[in-house]
Amino acid sequence: MNQERYATAGWLAITSVLLVIPSFLFSVLSEVGNRRFGWLVLVYLVFALLQSLFSLYAFYRFKQFLNLRCEFRDADPLIVTLICCGAAITLVGLAAKVSYTILGLPKAIVLGFALFFVVCAWAMSVVTIFYGLKMLRLGDDLGGLARPYAYLNIGMGACGATVLLLPFAMLAGLAGTVVMGIILVKADGAVAIPEYV
Repeated sequence: MNQERYATAGWLAITSVLLVIPSFLFSVLSEVGNRRFGWLVLVYLVFALLQSLFSLYAFYRFKQFLNLRCEFRDADPLIVTLICCGAAITLVGLAAKVSYTILGLPKAIVLGFALFFVVCAWAMSVVTIFYGLKMLRLGDDLGGLARPYAYLNIGMGACGATVLLLPFAMLAGLAGTVVMGIILVKADGAVAIPEYV
């Protein structure tokens, strides 16, 4: 039963990465179309919410996987912090998008959302560095993916903390989510993942 949940969580993690593309596309289109195409904002909200829910659920299941399969609990507080920060960033980002594009609130309010978003994202980046460092101490190599996963998290955190390298942080985060998904899918054992991945 738990194995099936790991595989499902793994596929949801990989799906969340794929959902970034339509989410970004509809975000840009909703900005260009502004109020004339309000339905684009709703489509964006659906994709962004699904993307976030899938990745946060997968990360929660990854925590359980580390606890039960690897008997590794050193990163638990960091994972919980990252899940809470991820949920907060998602909610604030969606609220900012709705307040600006649909409700037409003044930019001062939207700037407040943006400030909270930046502070929370910066804190999340710092915590991600420590999470990656904790993952380097994992006793299990997770089929050779533990170190790449840890280094991707360290890189994501370091790039995100500089703020200037945020696009690289996002790419490292997406790659890390795919690696986490592969680890969870391989935990099930039902699907053969090529070793070169």
